[in-house]
Amino acid sequence: MLQIYNFAAEKSNLILMSKQIRLKKGLNIHLFGAADRVYSSVKPANKYVVKPTDFHSLIPKLSVKVGDKVKAGTPLFFDKKNEKVNFCSPVSGEIADIIRGEKRRILKVVISANDDIKYEDMCSDSVKELSREQIIDIMCSSGVWPFYFCHYRWLHSQISFSSLVVQRQ
Repeated sequence: MLQIYNFAAEKSNLILMSKQIRLKKGLNIHLFGAADRVYSSVKPANKYVVKPTDFHSLIPKLSVKVGDKVKAGTPLFFDKKNEKVNFCSPVSGEIADIIRGEKRRILKVVISANDDIKYEDMCSDSVKELSREQIIDIMCSSGVWPFYFCHYRWLHSQISFSSLVVQRQ
C-alpha cells in the first residue's frame, strides 16, 4: 500500500511548495506502555483561521469582506471552477483580516470569534422529504460537500453531479 503525506512549509506570508514523503511499506513505531489519561478544559480560541491553501486545486473567490459579521455556516469563499461548492465559517463572529500573498492570492481568512456561537439555518425539512438534487444543493451551500469525499480533486474531474448517488435510509 502506498501512502502519500503532504506537508506545507510556511514562512511568514510566503507559501513554499509542499514536500511529499512516500511510504511504500508502511511505518510502524514500536511504543511501549500507554499514554496517561489526563483531561483538561481548554478555553476556546479568540481567532480562527480558514486557509484556502489547505485544499488542493482550489481557486477561491471571496464572498465576505473585512468587518462582515458571520455566523457558523456562513460561506466565506467558493471555488471559482465550481461555484456551487462553498467553504463556510466554523464559528460566528467578525472577519478580522484577509491575508493575501503574491498576485493577491488568498492565503488566510481570519475570524475573531464571539463568546456564543450562532449558527446559519441550513435546512428545516426532513431529509426523507427532500429530493436528491435538494440534498446535494444543501450539502454544497452548507460547506459539507468538499469534506464528503476524500480527495477534492475528484470534484473537478469529468464526473457530473448527476452521476453521484445519494441514498436515503
